[in-house]
Amino acid sequence: IASEEAKLGHIVTRISDMTDPEHVKYQKLLPAGPQGCLPDGVDFRRNVISTQAVLERFVLHAQDHLTTDLPSMRRIQRVLLSTLRGARDAGDVPLLLRLQGYFAEAGVVQLII
Repeated sequence: IASEEAKLGHIVTRISDMTDPEHVKYQKLLPAGPQGCLPDGVDFRRNVISTQAVLERFVLHAQDHLTTDLPSMRRIQRVLLSTLRGARDAGDVPLLLRLQGYFAEAGVVQLII
C-alpha cells in the first residue's frame, strides 16, 4: 500500500502536467490529420486539472463524510502525507513550499483541527 500511496502522491503533485492539453509532450502525440488517433494509453485532454482542485475535492469529500466514512478519511490523509513526503524526499524545496501553500488554500489544515 505504501508504494501505491507514494504513486498517488506523485500524481497529485504532477496532475497539471498530466492533464494539460497544451503540454509539449502531449502536443507531440497529437495526430497530424483528421483521421489520426492518439496512441494507446493516451487520453484526449480538454482541461487542466490542478493540484489545488484535487486538494479542494479531497477536503470537500472529507468534510462531507467526516464521521461517516473513516476509511476514506484515512486514505485521504495518507495520500496527502505522501504528496508532501514525495516533494520533501526529492529535496524539491520550491515544490514543497508551493504544496504547503496549496494545502493551506484548499483547507487541508481545517481537517486536522
